[in-house]
Amino acid sequence: MAKVHKITHGFVDQCFDTESGKWISQEFIAGDICEYETEKQNADGEFLEDNGNVVDDPLTLIVQNRTTEPYLPFEMRQPFPKRIAVVVKGGCVEGVTCDDGEDVELTILDDGYVGETPARRSEFPSPP
Repeated sequence: MAKVHKITHGFVDQCFDTESGKWISQEFIAGDICEYETEKQNADGEFLEDNGNVVDDPLTLIVQNRTTEPYLPFEMRQPFPKRIAVVVKGGCVEGVTCDDGEDVELTILDDGYVGETPARRSEFPSPP
């Protein structure tokens, strides 16, 4: 066993809102170049498994009995957490809003009833 680090080369696209004066989003755009390293290396720079065995290509430790490398999305934390408000009147959901202006889809589960309600947009105060 070994811990393998995947180093992906790429770009970060960050969006600044001049009206609010704040960074509002960011996204990592992965390139085609990836490098793999184990946490342990010997004096010659060779990659090692935890038991000391030399590994020619650390990617083989990830793939092993699979046909391809397992997928892991490149999710980045946004500059502030999204806030979602659910508007309830008389025990019924009347609307859902999100502070980033994106549409939100809500699935309602109530006593076996399943329905989908598209959100309505509204303004939130600026995040802290």
